[in-house]
Amino acid sequence: MLHWYVMIMVIMIIIVFTNWSDYALKCKPFYPLYRSILEKRSLKLYDQFQYICDKENIKYNSVLDFGCGFGGLSEMLRRNDKNIVSVDRSNHYIYNDKKNLVILKNTKNLPFADDQFNIAVSSYVFHHIPKGQHVTYIYEILRVASTMILIEEHPRRNMLCRFINSEVLTHANAHMTIEQWRSHISSMNLQISHHELNSNEFAFVIMKKDQ
Repeated sequence: MLHWYVMIMVIMIIIVFTNWSDYALKCKPFYPLYRSILEKRSLKLYDQFQYICDKENIKYNSVLDFGCGFGGLSEMLRRNDKNIVSVDRSNHYIYNDKKNLVILKNTKNLPFADDQFNIAVSSYVFHHIPKGQHVTYIYEILRVASTMILIEEHPRRNMLCRFINSEVLTHANAHMTIEQWRSHISSMNLQISHHELNSNEFAFVIMKKDQ
């Protein structure tokens, strides 16, 4: 009986400490299935992005999608005729149009000119990045885009969902509250405004103070 307990413990450790969903996204034959499953979520993310821009009266025609992941937001922006460049350190992009997809080995140095984009968006990315590196990433993003939208989740999000996505222990800042995020970003001497998107998600609009 003991060996069954050991086996269960090993499986639990693998699930918690291994980002197995990362490997699942690399299965290209399943991309059409992924796209159909994620379509509604991508539309929701686009609506959230547009809602923030409308609230802040942000006019844009060029967007940097930093940490684009599977590419859902980028795809929705392209469908609405926006000039979009997608950046990630891994190629999990599941859409066919990869002309403006940039895979970076060193995401701390973006290969773009100063103020090349009207706006940058980063959705559900920064809880993966250690807090000590945030200021470097954010200032680099604000070098190439005058405004940044950071979308994240409240830690009260469904724990089962976090567990399935290996977020319980492997994501660096998965349990930061919005107050902690606000204090953290404000300490970087940046101008921020806050938007509640729903009971689980929120967003910050971030700019340099001299703008």
